[in-house]
Amino acid sequence: MVRIARGGDVLVPGPPEREVQFIDVRDVAGFIVHAIERDFDGIYNVTSPLGAVRMRDVIAACTAGVAAAPAFHWVDGAFLTEHGCAGWSDLPLWIRADAPYPGIFAADVSRAVAAGLRLRAIDETARAVRDWYARTGRTSLAAGLDPAREMELLEIWNAAISS
Repeated sequence: MVRIARGGDVLVPGPPEREVQFIDVRDVAGFIVHAIERDFDGIYNVTSPLGAVRMRDVIAACTAGVAAAPAFHWVDGAFLTEHGCAGWSDLPLWIRADAPYPGIFAADVSRAVAAGLRLRAIDETARAVRDWYARTGRTSLAAGLDPAREMELLEIWNAAISS
């Protein structure tokens, strides 16, 4: 979201229809309180259900409310891996195909949902993050690609796809 607000050309790990899973920490906290109050035991996966969120949905939610929509460049995961991008820390909601935890976006949350896990809309989470950044005055993140590295990767990517 902070990156999108900066505008310009934005590298996004593609494809747009790639399924991702994530959860608003407020929903995690709510489920924990719910589970404690009901004395649940066992293991519960808490994230969005399989197939519920695609990368394009995340980008759309993060773009809402931005003064000028940036130019998104959907970059292939193999290219990102080939050029040394680190999963998650360089690019959110993306991991390398050769990562030791390939099931990170394949968690079955049906047990938690059946037990009362409630998930807020992605747009609400994006709006809350955007508002938090505005209130705190923060303009950068500790994670993510360095702007110069992002531009370098985009130049290489765009040259490769146009040839």
